[in-house]
Amino acid sequence: MKNSKLLGLALASLSTLTCASFAMTTDIKLGDKGIQVVQAQAAAESTNRSQVRSNLQQNGWDVVWGHNFTEGDWVEGTGAIATSVASESPGPFMKWFDYKLEQNLQKLARNSTQLTTSRLKSIVLQSLKSKRIVQNDQLQLQAGFVTYKRWKRVVYSEPHTYKCKQRLPFGGWTWSVCSTTKTVDKSVPLPNWHQFYVRYRLR
Repeated sequence: MKNSKLLGLALASLSTLTCASFAMTTDIKLGDKGIQVVQAQAAAESTNRSQVRSNLQQNGWDVVWGHNFTEGDWVEGTGAIATSVASESPGPFMKWFDYKLEQNLQKLARNSTQLTTSRLKSIVLQSLKSKRIVQNDQLQLQAGFVTYKRWKRVVYSEPHTYKCKQRLPFGGWTWSVCSTTKTVDKSVPLPNWHQFYVRYRLR
């Protein structure tokens, strides 16, 4: 009964621990010396999202970001582009942007004497078809999606044996096998994420 109460207190204490960059997994062992909490492994997720976004925004590009879609949404996400191209309408693609893309296109049209919102949507569609940057007078525009790589850094302790010398009870020594633990740090790939975007600039 006493050990059960101690175990409950240990679990309550563990639930209050937080870690900003690592998710800890712990083993709780109940033995002769009481409760022992052993750190099993620590893991942190990483992504190249910031670098990818920074590259798209270089050299004066304004970027409008749409929704993320995961590997599980791949068919639905890329299907939006295919539907837009097949139907000659950017509508299915633009649905992934809520109102943000529409607002930006309207702003561009207001600041231009040659481009209307309808013409800008046509340029978006043209970029989706050609998969490249479209030039229209001073405007450059590109529509598509980016891919973010993701991985998990896992750190854990692994048993390790090695050959060692061991003293004999009455003098001298012999070869034996000793054991220790070593820290293993490795990266485990995770499914990629993707995000729609439209970027534009005036040249």
